[in-house]
Amino acid sequence: MARRTKAEALETRQLILDAAEQVFFARGVARTSLKDVADAAGLTRGAIYWHFKDKVELFIGMMDRAILPCEQAVLLASQESELEPRQALEAIAMAPLIQLQHDSKMQRLFHIATSRTEYTEDMRVVSQRHLDSVASYQQRLLGVLQRAADDQTLPAPACHQRMAIALFALVNGLMLHWIQTEQGFELVATGQAAIRALLGGLFSVLPAAGPAASYCVAAAARAGC
Repeated sequence: MARRTKAEALETRQLILDAAEQVFFARGVARTSLKDVADAAGLTRGAIYWHFKDKVELFIGMMDRAILPCEQAVLLASQESELEPRQALEAIAMAPLIQLQHDSKMQRLFHIATSRTEYTEDMRVVSQRHLDSVASYQQRLLGVLQRAADDQTLPAPACHQRMAIALFALVNGLMLHWIQTEQGFELVATGQAAIRALLGGLFSVLPAAGPAASYCVAAAARAGC
């Protein structure tokens, strides 16, 4: 009997989180009350409070079961080490776009996280998680850029960090614009064209004698260093 009760409690918790996801998406977090979530779940407010002490805890619980695009890209097993650096960079950059375009649940959660939430001090854990995922994603990009320098596909410039940031900003900007325009363009096709243009500018700069700074100056006009 105890096992059944525990299973029922878990089922109710998931029902609440599902309802919160739908209402937060429709109304935004700030304009949603726990009563709104209870009504959407077909429960009483007391049932919500049994599982979550307040709306912040409910929001954190919803996000804890979510994997957002850049996190998914970091977690996915890949064969990047077997690819040429330019191909590997494209694969890493494209992964979040592909995941977002083809996963409706991810689209909803990404929309909530980026456009339907005001991050208060109480939600610091969620915003910090986002910063950590961005750092991990950029670290993957940096690793490939360093591999390109090691095999002399690229020189070893001081602006690798800037290039990783620029590539992430391109990917992130495309995802945000796609969500905000209600999927008003082909995300994967547009992203691939933009990413290849950026990488084309980066890899068209030939290694030359002289300090790394010279490379950064040459690359800046093409790739935004």
